[in-house]
Amino acid sequence: MNYGAFTLEEECVRMGVGSGKGKTILFGEHFVVYGYPALAAGIAAETVATVTRKDTPGWSLDDRRPEMPGYKVEKAEEQRVSIENVIKFCGIDLSKQGIHIEFGGDLVCASGIGASAASCVA
Repeated sequence: MNYGAFTLEEECVRMGVGSGKGKTILFGEHFVVYGYPALAAGIAAETVATVTRKDTPGWSLDDRRPEMPGYKVEKAEEQRVSIENVIKFCGIDLSKQGIHIEFGGDLVCASGIGASAASCVA
């Protein structure tokens, strides 16, 4: 069986891969604050998340996405809460065996381009 770029051993450790696209608001970015519609569009750039098993409890993150300077540090707490909310919503028990999450892709981490939402979707 062809496992692509992964060996059989790596495939047994890998749990899944997902992706989320970015977005841009073409017109009316602040309209939505006041309840009015805006014109938004998806963009081709994406965040890719690869999840693998690990022997220790809990989760860890390796964020390899390109970023505007300082963005990941500034948003680190929001990212942590976001990941924990997704884990909780999915009912994943990490008390015995944990997961490692790796973010990649070509969506630049920057405000206003949908990077936070794309990481949740991925």
